[in-house]
Formats: sequence, structure tokens, C-alpha cells
Amino acid sequence: RRVKEMSVVEIALCHVTLRNIGLALLVVVLVFVFKAIKIFLFPRPGAVKESYPFQNTIILAQSQEIILEICKKYFDLTYEQTKKKTFLLEVIGLPTFVMTVDVANVTHVLKTNFENYGKSAPIFKNKFQGLLGDGIFNADGQQWFAHRKTSAHLFKLSEFKSTVLDIFNHDLTIAIDYIKSKKNDSFDFQGLMHKFTLESISQIAFGLQLGCISDNEVEFANDFDYCTACINDSMINPFWIFERFFTPGGWRYFAALRRLNKFAAKLIKERRAQVAAASDTTSKPRNDLLSLYLNRDNFSRKDRDDDEGEKKSSGGYSDAFMEPTDQNLRDVILNMVIAGRDTTAQALSWTFYRLCIHPEVQLKVREELRAVAEKTHLSLQSPDTYSYAFLQQLRYTEAVCMEALRLHPSVPKEAKCVMQDEVLPDGTQVRKGDILSFQAWSMGRDPTLWGENAMDFVPERFLEQTKPNPFVFTAFQAGPRTCLGQNFAILEMKCTLARLVSQFEFTLQQPADSVTYASTLTLPIKGGLQVSAELVQ
Repeated sequence: RRVKEMSVVEIALCHVTLRNIGLALLVVVLVFVFKAIKIFLFPRPGAVKESYPFQNTIILAQSQEIILEICKKYFDLTYEQTKKKTFLLEVIGLPTFVMTVDVANVTHVLKTNFENYGKSAPIFKNKFQGLLGDGIFNADGQQWFAHRKTSAHLFKLSEFKSTVLDIFNHDLTIAIDYIKSKKNDSFDFQGLMHKFTLESISQIAFGLQLGCISDNEVEFANDFDYCTACINDSMINPFWIFERFFTPGGWRYFAALRRLNKFAAKLIKERRAQVAAASDTTSKPRNDLLSLYLNRDNFSRKDRDDDEGEKKSSGGYSDAFMEPTDQNLRDVILNMVIAGRDTTAQALSWTFYRLCIHPEVQLKVREELRAVAEKTHLSLQSPDTYSYAFLQQLRYTEAVCMEALRLHPSVPKEAKCVMQDEVLPDGTQVRKGDILSFQAWSMGRDPTLWGENAMDFVPERFLEQTKPNPFVFTAFQAGPRTCLGQNFAILEMKCTLARLVSQFEFTLQQPADSVTYASTLTLPIKGGLQVSAELVQ
């Protein structure tokens, strides 16, 4: 009898549970339908109007592979109809996106009212936290400034002239030997650049030699790439939570994240031991980024109070301190990988793609190298030639790098959360919780900013003008969040172009129209870049 009673109770509980689940699902469906009808019938001013309910959501879901072109199309259409360069995109399950390529708006967001547009809102934290934690790319306020202040030590000119260039040249020599081993056969240039920049940033930022410039797969890099792709998807996928926790793709994300955390934990443990051992001796202190974070002197009150220029350029924050816990150091490591590996490797890949389809530009770079070497009585075959002074004379080579970044910015779209309601300079109203996105990829292709030849690859445009307006050329952002590593990245790109183009003639080994981007946080070439390299006389 008791068994029967329990069975009845269990059946009742099961019935109640199933009914509750059904009601919950019904509520979710009704909320989605209500918002769909609201977006369709009562769109916000400036929003892309739908021809039928769910249209914007469906287009967004189906267009991930060409999302930048879709945004560019909407910008062009909006400007044609309204003479404005801002539109709103309302979709189901996500905040309203405010998309802009208006220079006045970009200046307002990145400088004038900088503090109203941040990264610490839940819409970002919930999605970025797993990989980036509270690192510099996922922080605001004092926390962000503490990261920026410490990282700035790494980008001093004195470091560029010695340690940094020595590492670049050492790793490029290994990369050159790798290319020579291919004997004119096709190879993935982007894969090589990812390994080169990972090797370099690992030494510069973490004091770690990985030895990864080879044909071998790098598990750390593969895991990192997968996690960044998942984060990008979560920004535009209203069902990302379900996919993250209940699908094989989501489980793969957590497995990759565990391996990344294990890698970082091992590195932190080793560095703490090395720093502790060095403090007990008269050894010269290490100057990699991890060691800088472990040294509390980098956050001294005198250093903070004396640097008025840095306070003004960084939004007024001055009390910069971050406890060097294992978690904080782990966040430093993974944020620096994005800063020092992905962005520069992909910028180099797109630059060499342009050199391959514009052989006349590749020839001009080589001619400039030979002219400077002849003037300075140096040999292009010697790594010692490529000093800071030598690279500074390569004006055309730098223009090539800048032009490649204009058309292929390493961070093609940047998003920030609106903290308080306000009106942008062009009259667009933004509300608390909206996602404001300025699109460097579209801005670089805007003929009203760059002329009728905006779609053409013309390095000379950067020889004809002074330093470009950072609120027009937004590849390195602008204002208080201007990329600290801007000069670092340009130096690495120039050094790489100089070393490789001086020795090889690069040829594209795949159809030019097959080269496109993969949709992630940055701008990798989808599937890599197949090239061959022939030694030049």
C-alpha cells in the first residue's frame, strides 16, 4: 500500500513539474512573440524596419559569415535615405544594437563621454568572463586603469630598441628557415604568423619560449581560437546560453577553457618561484609583463601621482592598484594573447595577401629596403641590420601596413554598453542597456572619409597625409582606450615585412576571391592563407 501511495505522490509531483515546465516555456514563447510584434509594429526611431516579424533576427542568425558586409550595406542604405551614418538593429533576445560610423559619434563615445560606454555591464561580463575574466579588455574604471598603467611599462621606447626587436629578429630568423624548408611549396602563411606572434608575445609578456614555429599543432592556440569564436557567437546569438550548456559545441568550449586555465596556472606558479628566487639574489629583475604585475613598485603612489599626463589621457583615474592574485594574473595572460598574438598575426596575414595580389606594391617595398640598406651600408641578409633606426626609415613599408589595417582592421567591430540614456551628436537617442558598436571595417571603406578610391589598396594615401585622425582611422581605437601596443604592432609588422620581403617573392596559391574573413572577435582569414615563397636574388 505504501508503495502504491508513493507511486501516486511521485506521479502527482511529476505532473506538477511537467506542468510548470510547460508554463515556463509558454511564458518564454509569449515574451518572444510580444517583443517580435513590438519590434515589427513599433520600431524605435532610426531602427531597421522589418517587412515581417522576426526578419532582423533571422537575417542576423543567417548572415554570420558576411556580417560585416551586411552592416556596410545597412550603413550605405541609411546614408542614402537619411544622410545619417547610424542605424539601430532590434532583434529578439538581445539588447538593441546602435551601429555607427559617424566620426562625431565615435569621438563622443571614445573620448567626450567615454565613461558612459563601458565593458563592465552584464551583457559583456556574462559572455566574456570565462575567457577574459577581469582583464584589460573586459574591465572599466580603476580596474582597467591598473591594467593599463602596468602594461604601459612593457611598451617603453627603450624596450623597443633593445629587448623587443631582439626577440622579433630571433623568431623571424626561425620563421625564415621554416619558409626556406618549404622549397617553393604552398604553405599556410596565416598559420605561420599566428605561431610567430604567439612565440614573440610569450617571450615578451611572459618570459616563456614555446618553440612553436613549426608544422606541429599548438593546442593552446587552437583552444584559444575556439573560445574567442564562441564569445563572438554569444554576442549575436539569443540562444547562446542553451548552446553553451546543452550542446557538444558548448561542452567543447568548457574543455578548451579548462586547458587554457591549466596552462596559465602552470606558468604563474613557475614565474612566482622565479621572481621569489631572484629577489633573494643580486640577479637583474625580469622585465616581462607577468613579472611587472608581481612587482608592487609598479603601482607606487609616487608613480601614480607624478604621471599627470597619463591620468588625463586615461579618463582621470589615478589610484591604480591590482592585487597580483593567481586569478588576476591568469586574466592578464589570456588578455595579452589577444593583444599580442591574434591582432598582429591577422594584420600581417592580410598585409601579405595584399602584397600577393598587388605585386607592384611588394616590389616597391623591396626597392625601399634596398635603397635604405645601400644608404646605410648594411646587408639585408643580416638580422642585425633591422634595428629600430633602420626600420624608422621605411616610410613606404609603414604606409603599406597602415593601408592594410585600414581595409582589414584586426578588430573590425567594437561594442560597448550604454550606461545612461543620452543623445549622440547626430541626434540618435541611445538608452541604458543598448549596445553601441562602431565599425572600423566599414569606416575604412567609407568614400566620404577616404575618397572615391576607398575600396582600392593605395599605400600612398598614408604618405600624402600626416598622422591620420584616430577617430577616422579606428584600427587602434582612440581616446583613453587607445591601444597601448599600437607602436609595438606597427614595429612588429614593419620588421616582419622587411625581413621576409627582402628575401622572398610571395605568390598567392589560392583564388583571390576565396580569401575572406572568419567571424570572430578579431579578423582572421577563414581557412588560412595559402602562399608560396621564392628566394629573391
